[in-house]
Amino acid sequence: MMIIAVALMTSGSLLAREQTVSLKATVDARKEHVTRLSNLPAGAFLSVGIEIDGRAEILLVDEDNLRLPPATRTSLFTGEVIGKLQVGVKIPASGVYYLVVDNRQGGAQRRFSLKVTGRSGATPGDKTTDGGDPAIRSRMDQQMAKFAHNLRRYFVFDDLQFRFARCGTANAFSRDDTVIICVEIASLLKELDDKAEAGDIFVFAMMHEVGHVLLQQWGYPFHGNEEVADEFATALLVLFDQPARARTTAEFFSKGSTRKELERKSKHFDRHPLSVQRARNILKWLDDSELLRRWQKVLVPHMQTRVLQAMTLSKKPWIDLPLVERELAMRSE
Repeated sequence: MMIIAVALMTSGSLLAREQTVSLKATVDARKEHVTRLSNLPAGAFLSVGIEIDGRAEILLVDEDNLRLPPATRTSLFTGEVIGKLQVGVKIPASGVYYLVVDNRQGGAQRRFSLKVTGRSGATPGDKTTDGGDPAIRSRMDQQMAKFAHNLRRYFVFDDLQFRFARCGTANAFSRDDTVIICVEIASLLKELDDKAEAGDIFVFAMMHEVGHVLLQQWGYPFHGNEEVADEFATALLVLFDQPARARTTAEFFSKGSTRKELERKSKHFDRHPLSVQRARNILKWLDDSELLRRWQKVLVPHMQTRVLQAMTLSKKPWIDLPLVERELAMRSE
């Protein structure tokens, strides 16, 4: 493992408002490229931009985790990059950190460029690099914590984290147990006159990304499929008696420019269907009386016991009572 050292913030630079370093390199197939970031102070904000001629993973780890086998590392940030990605992260403790470009799953050498900007602190009124205004960020953190708490009332899962980052595009994505929310989404949704509509679209996006995370944790091989994640989001919103949120999102998708999407897809790899197709899919699932019955085979094994017990007393026609009773019987053994 070759490590390139970058003194992003030396002891003499802690008073500096901002520093940026850039580099270009390659990472061989089945290998990792590691960049050492020296002397990062607690509370520093890093903005990391990467462009790569293919697919790889990027993660930020401390010195202890770098020494661990890759599968056991705990990172400050982990994400998949296909072409281009920009993220932000706050440094929790002073020390040395390592930016890893992971091409262990790749079959070819990759060329990439990195641009890392570090800020040693923030003064009141500053906009942070990882989530905008601190007061707004705090409220969003609280909302996401509540979102995860409410989800855990229904389902059993290992962990679910939400992080905010500047990505250069209005998007959200997930990796392992973390949903990354690009702060540019807020700018996009602010353009909508109807705030309720904006909220519905945001909730659907979160459900979609949560679908990727939970389906992966639960061991389903289709966790990375974008249409499956859309159907998961639709099914959960129906389950929670909020189908209108999915319908609003479908209407929003139906207004997308297919031409612009095709132009974007020609430049950047994107596994999502075109927005117009996503709209048709969501509306089709909403009109499907078998939607929840079909998804019970996936969801029931991971539902909280008290939720399953309540389902045995419900008269809702979509409940697969034999399936629920079998699951409860297995848990009582």
